[in-house]
Amino acid sequence: MRNEEWLINKYNELCKTDARGYCFVSLKIKRFRIFNRLYGREMGDLLINKVYEVLDEWLDHDECIAHIHLNYYNLIMHYQDDYDEFFRRMIAMNRVIRDMPFEAFHGQIFSGMGIFPLPAEPVDFRTAQYNADICRAECPQSVFRNSHFEIYGVTYQDNNLRYFDLQQAIDPALENGDFKLYLQPKVNLKTGEVTCAEALVRWIDPVKGEIPVSEFLPSLEENGLIEEVDLYLFKKVIQTISRWLLAS
Repeated sequence: MRNEEWLINKYNELCKTDARGYCFVSLKIKRFRIFNRLYGREMGDLLINKVYEVLDEWLDHDECIAHIHLNYYNLIMHYQDDYDEFFRRMIAMNRVIRDMPFEAFHGQIFSGMGIFPLPAEPVDFRTAQYNADICRAECPQSVFRNSHFEIYGVTYQDNNLRYFDLQQAIDPALENGDFKLYLQPKVNLKTGEVTCAEALVRWIDPVKGEIPVSEFLPSLEENGLIEEVDLYLFKKVIQTISRWLLAS
């Protein structure tokens, strides 16, 4: 079986020419530990080899597969712009694994897959592998379906990376005053008088424009950075109230 080192060389060769029209696939045999417990290590090793063999035979001549470790494989495959066509091909690949012509496994083997379409601007092997891996591992259907797959950027977005990027941008945004205070008035319906106001925050990036609260607020709360923005906003509120008092 070809290994990761062989695939790295293959991937780098592809990126030197034109990787567009290809995708990097992370594939794992599901419930492999249970299979090992039920049928033994020898049968588990046989399963690993059989999955490799059936996929290697099924792939086109300019596609490839490598066995990375245990029940984990990486593949480089064609990626069609037509999502429906690609979807049908992935279903067919799943069927190849599930219905292997081997009595001991027939109809019992399922897989989880993550697909990373290779961009026009090449990324290094580890980035492609990570994107495909996290796509497979964080698929919300992985627990509920026998087999599943997600496509990076189409059916899956890497929130971990997006949150990290947001975190790196928060301090400069605070320094530049990109977080804006908005006051939502509360009106007495009987008198029509504005009695108070609710302080709201909006992130107005000079390049991206307004960033939806739903995109940055969860990241702030999860990583404890909400306190910095709260203090910033509190300072803005105090300054606003001070101006009102001086003007009255």
